[in-house]
Amino acid sequence: MTGFSVGIALQIITGALHDATGFRAHQHNRLLRVLAWAAHPGAWSTTVTAVAVLTVLVWALAHALPGARPLAVLIALVVTAALVHAAGIAVPLAGSLGRIPDGVPPLTVPAWQAMPRLVGGAGAVALVALAQAAGIAPARPSAVGGGPAAGRARDMLAQAAANAVGAFCHALPAGGSLSRTAVSACAGARTRWAGVASGCVLALLLCGLGAGVGLIPLPVIGALLIVIGVKLITGRAAEIRAAWCGGPGERATMVATFLASTQLPLQYALLPGLLPCLARLAASRRRAAPHCGDPESTSAAAPANGGRTSKQ
Repeated sequence: MTGFSVGIALQIITGALHDATGFRAHQHNRLLRVLAWAAHPGAWSTTVTAVAVLTVLVWALAHALPGARPLAVLIALVVTAALVHAAGIAVPLAGSLGRIPDGVPPLTVPAWQAMPRLVGGAGAVALVALAQAAGIAPARPSAVGGGPAAGRARDMLAQAAANAVGAFCHALPAGGSLSRTAVSACAGARTRWAGVASGCVLALLLCGLGAGVGLIPLPVIGALLIVIGVKLITGRAAEIRAAWCGGPGERATMVATFLASTQLPLQYALLPGLLPCLARLAASRRRAAPHCGDPESTSAAAPANGGRTSKQ
């Protein structure tokens, strides 16, 4: 999952480059998009880039203070947005992406007749969501309880329940998110209650502050997303080194999954890493399973009977 997680982090960064600099690269491949962005600094918007740089500086200052570190992202968001509006700097706002409605979405019965056409896509979305959650869980062991197996099982059930209920409220599919996890971790999250608190705050924002959210400058959001993406990559430096030093198989799987995540849709980007892992798992199971007629397995079973032989 290391290559896939790093690829997702790169997607977060490349998706925010336009908001942070005003330059939009049209290459589909994420690596080529970064190269095109870096090769055309003259096409960056000076005002947008300056606001993004200011956001990063405010975040760095807040992050350097131990007392303010858990709230560094929020401080950078609020302070920079306030400075932009106070100075009258003209930059794109979040509201330009579309109207942010106030209030809780109304209950709606899903279109059951469309379900047969959505089965394939739903399976792909579920696979990606579970893969992201599986990649997040090892980095945040305190977020799950009862051991790895129990934690993953509860996580899958929680995602399934959330998606089933959300279908009646026009909700997008829910799943693990590297960017939201990074923001929560930076804000001091330690347990699963952080997700509950985040949901409650989001509900309050929807109920009365939808218009206010639309006033957030997009360069501020883009800069913070880039910071989060970079932190996700640097936070997995130890895992990257371990996979690189784990042998040709581990190295090839990580590189192939990373390259696939920069080019292919996420549901297909998992395959270069998933298939070799399944093959290695099957091979290890075959090696561990006892074989009938194997002299070693027969001799190993003898001590279990105390070395006694049955009488005929």
